[in-house]
Amino acid sequence: MNAKGCFGLLLYCLTNKRDGTGPRLGRISMSDWDHVIQLAIRHEIAPLLYYRLKKFDRIADVPPEIVQRLQEIYFCNAANNMRLYSDFSEVCNVLTGQGIEVVALKGLHLAEVVYGDVALRQMNDMDLLVRKQDLLRARDALLEMGYRSGTRARVEEQCLTHHHLVPFTKRGAPPIEIHWSITPPNSPFKLDMDELWERAERATIAGAPVLLLSPEDLLLHLCLHVSFNHEFTFFALKNACDIHETMSYYQDDIDWDRIVATASSREADRYLYCTLSVVRGLLGTVMPSPICNRMRDRGSEKALVEALVSRVLFPSLLERFLASSLQKPALLSRIKNAETSVGKAMLFFKSLFPSVEHVREKYSLFHGSKKVFLFYLFHFLDVFIRGILLIIPERLKRRREESRYFATFVSPGKKS
Repeated sequence: MNAKGCFGLLLYCLTNKRDGTGPRLGRISMSDWDHVIQLAIRHEIAPLLYYRLKKFDRIADVPPEIVQRLQEIYFCNAANNMRLYSDFSEVCNVLTGQGIEVVALKGLHLAEVVYGDVALRQMNDMDLLVRKQDLLRARDALLEMGYRSGTRARVEEQCLTHHHLVPFTKRGAPPIEIHWSITPPNSPFKLDMDELWERAERATIAGAPVLLLSPEDLLLHLCLHVSFNHEFTFFALKNACDIHETMSYYQDDIDWDRIVATASSREADRYLYCTLSVVRGLLGTVMPSPICNRMRDRGSEKALVEALVSRVLFPSLLERFLASSLQKPALLSRIKNAETSVGKAMLFFKSLFPSVEHVREKYSLFHGSKKVFLFYLFHFLDVFIRGILLIIPERLKRRREESRYFATFVSPGKKS
C-alpha cells in the first residue's frame, strides 16, 4: 500500500463510515498497519485512533501487536495529560486566588470538554488567556511558583510584538503561555477582546474555576491559529480533528451567522473559510449552509485549498524535519532547565547520538525506511545547532553581566 493508501486507511479508521466502500481491515498487512501508526504519531492523533477503533467495533480486525502499541500510546498520553491538568489546576487556583480571571485555551478546553476524555487529545503545553492589565501580576505569580521566563524584556515590550508572553518553564512541568489576545498584534484583523471576555462561559476544569471561550470564539480561534498564526506550516490531522470535533460537539449551539458576521467585519473571513475547506477536504466534515454559501462564493480559492490538503497529506522532508524540531521542545526544555552549563552540555552531547529507533520515532519514519540515516544527520545538526544556541548565549550573557558589574566598581584607568 502506498502513502496515499495508508493515509486513506487512517482517515477511514477515524470515521464511522458503514457504506461498505472502506478497506477490509482484516486483510491489511502488518507493514501497512505500521505505516498507519507512524502517520497517526506524526499527526498526534494516535490516542484518538485507538479510541475510534474501539468505538466503531473495528479493534478485533486489527493485529494484536498494533492494538498494544496504540493502547500504550493512549495510556501514556492519559498519564501525561493528568499531570498537565494537575499543574493547570494549581496555576489556575493561584491566579484566581489573586483576582486574575483565566480563560483555558485550545487543548485545555478541547481535551476535557469537547473530546470528553483527556487521553484523546495530545498536549505539549498550557495556553492561558488573561486580561492585558493582569499580565504583569500573572507573570509575577508564576515566577513566585518557581517558573522561569526565557526573557528579561518587560511585559509592555513583549506585547508590542506577540499576543502572549515568552513561555514560562519549570522542571517537571509543561511550559505555560500566558496570552492577552488570540491573534498577534500585526494581524490584519482586530478582534474585540472585551466582547470575547463578555461571551466567555464559566466552567470548572480539573477542579479549578475557569472561563471558556464561547463556541463561536473557540472555532474562530482554532481556525485563525493554524491559518494565520502558523500559516498552515504545521497543520496536522490533530488540528483538523479539533475543528471537526468542536463542530460536532456544539452543533446547534453554534451561531453560524454570528461567526460569518464577525469574520467578515474583522477581515478574517478568508482564513476561516480556507481552514474549514481544508477540514472538509480531509475529514468530510458537514458544513452548515451559511458557511457553504460563503465557500461557494470563494470558488477561486479551490486551488489553494487543494494545495493545502496535499501539503497536510504529503509534507516534504524539510517540513517534516522542521515540524519535529519546532513542535516537540522536550529536549530544549531539559537543556534550558539544567542548573549548570556542565549539565546543559552533558544533556546536549548525550542527545547527539540517540538510537536509530529513537530517530525513526522522532521523525515518524516507516520501519525499514532508508531515509532514517538522512534524518539521523538532520537530528545531529538540529541538536548541535540548537544546543549551541542555548549554551553559548547564556555564557556570553553572564560574561557581559560580570563586566558591567565590574565596571560599576572600577573607574577607568584605575587598577583593580
